[in-house]
Amino acid sequence: MRVLLALFIGYLLGSVLPADLLGRSRGVDIRAVGTRNPGTTNALQQLGPIPGLITGVYDTSVGLVSMYVASLLGISPGWTYLAGIAAVVGHVFPVFFGFRGGQGMAAATGMLVYGIVVALAHGSLSAFGIAMLAALALAVFALTRSATVVGVVVTPLLELELLLARPEWRFMAFMTALAALVWATQLGIARSEHLVHLAEPVRVRFARSKAPRR
Repeated sequence: MRVLLALFIGYLLGSVLPADLLGRSRGVDIRAVGTRNPGTTNALQQLGPIPGLITGVYDTSVGLVSMYVASLLGISPGWTYLAGIAAVVGHVFPVFFGFRGGQGMAAATGMLVYGIVVALAHGSLSAFGIAMLAALALAVFALTRSATVVGVVVTPLLELELLLARPEWRFMAFMTALAALVWATQLGIARSEHLVHLAEPVRVRFARSKAPRR
């Protein structure tokens, strides 16, 4: 019973979308402007810094809050992780907004960072390994000027480092689910905003190189 309650609370907390609520209070349909995503970036761009900050803080922390509530209910760590995942599901499929939500990136990222801290504390990740990933992230950003591409490149390497460390399986499954969501979302954004644009010049150059010289 406590497990179901924890999952239900996590889902309901995730179903609260501050960007949508703050937009409506200002007469703005956040789903009809900008990127049409009821998330932090769109709230910041369309509603201003304060609504954007409120949205960012809530969306990033909602998974962690759900896990904390689950821990207060005294359930096992595995179910506590699932309570956090339930918050992500609630954000993507919110019951209060016709099951039309955001991408769940902020909530997943908040829990992923939490998981990295826990892994560092328990020795599953090394400070050197994280420093190397950070250096790679900076190098990729310097070359591409895209945080999205950084996420596409670095997230699988973080997952690989965790796999090699062989942490407790429930924690590993939790981190894998979060990393997969972050990576898939970033890849989708990269395809639509970056990689597709980069592919065209490559095809043109390739076609020109194949053309016979006169």
